[in-house]
Amino acid sequence: MLETRLNLTSQVKVAFYDLLLAQQDADLARQNLDTVEGVARIVKARVKSGEAPQFESIKAEVEVLKARQQLARAENVVRISRVVVDTLAGGALGPSYMVHGEFRMLPRDLQIEGLMARMMEQHPTIQRLLKSVEQSDWKIEFERQARVPTVTVNGGYWRDLGREAFQGGVSVPVPLWYRRQGEIASSLGAKRRDEAELLRTRNELGRAVYQHYQDVRTTAELIDVFDKGLLKQAQEALRLAQFSFQQGASSLLEVLDAQRVQRQILLDYALARHDLSVSLARLEQAVGGTL
Repeated sequence: MLETRLNLTSQVKVAFYDLLLAQQDADLARQNLDTVEGVARIVKARVKSGEAPQFESIKAEVEVLKARQQLARAENVVRISRVVVDTLAGGALGPSYMVHGEFRMLPRDLQIEGLMARMMEQHPTIQRLLKSVEQSDWKIEFERQARVPTVTVNGGYWRDLGREAFQGGVSVPVPLWYRRQGEIASSLGAKRRDEAELLRTRNELGRAVYQHYQDVRTTAELIDVFDKGLLKQAQEALRLAQFSFQQGASSLLEVLDAQRVQRQILLDYALARHDLSVSLARLEQAVGGTL
């Protein structure tokens, strides 16, 4: 039960973060469409006034069409992600809903040694296998104790027509010294299988903890690069390109390139935050509990 709950919780968290990323991607696609349509309106006005050639208007319309297609694809991903979350929720959410939330941040004092120790102590799969090994030990001891025959003593009293008598007896199972070698060997084999399964599970979970921990650290470093200036630089470059275009000092291609770069950086930033949240969810699954 605990293992099922742990795995289901991880699946729900990952599906939630996938949907959250899809919604943010769709929002970015809408913003991109608004920007491209605004640029297209300026281009059309310039073409109409004779300040720009006709093919500039055609290029702008092509960019608008591309932006609409990107939005349609993003909205389709949102719909698919909603179905996944709704399925995990047992169909309780329905086809049309929105999720609200934030991606997770890197927890403080996240150390691999502590995570490994917690995994050994609390993971439900390890706890279940430890109990199986313990039960195998009890079974072996029971079979060894059963090699000594159980002697049963019984007695009775009866009385009939003034006569009375006492009787007693002792019963011993035959064969007298049955060694239960088969039962003991079977119990020892079961214990060795349980111990092998326990060792395999510990190794697999240990590798999973280490892998997801490294994923968390690497993604957190990438997010730090975005936060320390890359986002602001992309936004400022787009602002300058748009202003220059409005003043007639830059071309349509330059402003569209700046818009494309800024949108891609925002999308990469959202993807990095999504990946951090997913790695943390899977790290919790490997550790066996919340961080």
